[in-house]
Amino acid sequence: MVLAGQAQVLKPITAALEPDYVMLDTGADRLFISNELVARLQLKDVDSLRLSTFGTRPPMEKTCRITVLKMWDADGSPHAFTVTRIDRVTSSTQ
Repeated sequence: MVLAGQAQVLKPITAALEPDYVMLDTGADRLFISNELVARLQLKDVDSLRLSTFGTRPPMEKTCRITVLKMWDADGSPHAFTVTRIDRVTSSTQ
């Protein structure tokens, strides 16, 4: 199931919460975050991950950085997610 909505995300350097739209895939093994949002929130990297693609010729290998995103839902419940940084999460189908 994919959940979409608005959450309050933490900008750790200022301890401020900022509203942002999120999509969470409850069945996914890994969650992703755009580098743009990481830069805006000034999140720190905690690890890295080496990814290899399939279905493309030639296969691509890329090292992605890992960070932690903290957010609060509409009920005020806190959540923390370990997320993989990528250039773009999704794009228009048009």
